[in-house]
Amino acid sequence: MKISQCTTHFFNYQRMNVKKNTLRNYEYILGSFQKHFGDIDLSVISSEDILGFMSTATDGTSQNTKKKTPLHPHICFFQFCQKFP
Repeated sequence: MKISQCTTHFFNYQRMNVKKNTLRNYEYILGSFQKHFGDIDLSVISSEDILGFMSTATDGTSQNTKKKTPLHPHICFFQFCQKFP
């Protein structure tokens, strides 16, 4: 499944299950994730790729910001997308 397809499914599901602020955080982080990787198939993204993205996304920020940048949306996103072929 392509990143854009899974993102659409993920956001539609999350709109019913999370608070607005959480959804905004998901949108920001996963939007950056999609810009970074483009609209490729999720199966080709490795753990190292995700860690590289997180490093790039927090480059130039304080150590405190790096600690607070959640990996949780990515984990939820990938777990959610694994349910779809």
